[in-house]
Amino acid sequence: MKEIIAKSFEISDPIAINDYLLHKGLVQGKLINVRYNVKCEKCGRNCDIAEYDDHIEKMCDCNIKANVRTKSSKKIHYYWRISKIPENLKKSTFETFEKDLTDSIRNMYQGFKYYANSLDKDKPKTLSVLGSMGTGKTHLSISCGKELVKRGFSVYFISFPTLMRNIRETMDKGNDMTQTEIFKTIEKCDVFILDDIMVTSGTPYEINTLENIIEVRQGRANIYTSNLSNDDFSKNKNMQRIKSRLFDRTTTSVIKVVGDDYRTLPAF
Repeated sequence: MKEIIAKSFEISDPIAINDYLLHKGLVQGKLINVRYNVKCEKCGRNCDIAEYDDHIEKMCDCNIKANVRTKSSKKIHYYWRISKIPENLKKSTFETFEKDLTDSIRNMYQGFKYYANSLDKDKPKTLSVLGSMGTGKTHLSISCGKELVKRGFSVYFISFPTLMRNIRETMDKGNDMTQTEIFKTIEKCDVFILDDIMVTSGTPYEINTLENIIEVRQGRANIYTSNLSNDDFSKNKNMQRIKSRLFDRTTTSVIKVVGDDYRTLPAF
């Protein structure tokens, strides 16, 4: 690592080095400033302080417990920061959602909000939401994710088409991201939100990838949304297998929105 950094920088500039490592995906926080030999207000010892964009690290024995809490906060905000949220929906919140358009949409809103307020880290649950385009599933998924972050969950959001594109791009020369790193991100977050499942071609490769994701997230907290209907999921054995995995009655709450017909189903 030192050799790589030495080739890139002629001087020992911690901020420049951090920028390089951040670009390579080797660190998570962006270093803003470093202060040396600062007197600790708690114990009186001199220590170095590194100021990042989302936290501060103080190299002092009395600050170990605080650093542990900071690292937890860092993880929480990191996953949301790297989430692939559409630009036009980045400001989505429960408050900005037009929940009173129809009874169906209002009830779906209430289902998302209940999940956001009641999810327990010790009792992870999955929420699967089916409905036609334009019903607000993506808006509510993002809003739900934001509330869960506030409650201390690390949340990663991505749409299925974007995920498949990112996986394919790992095969391009010069791409630093690997499939292993993508799946590690999905595996390690507290809550995984996968939006627009199977809106693309539904090829065997896509189905296999989706099955791998479901396997990785088994027993964890997830939110899955899809435009597909029950008939779409029943077209062939592969899709039926996906349906049975996505809507496991023992771990999943299913919200189905069909026009103005809202139903909460225990399973298909």
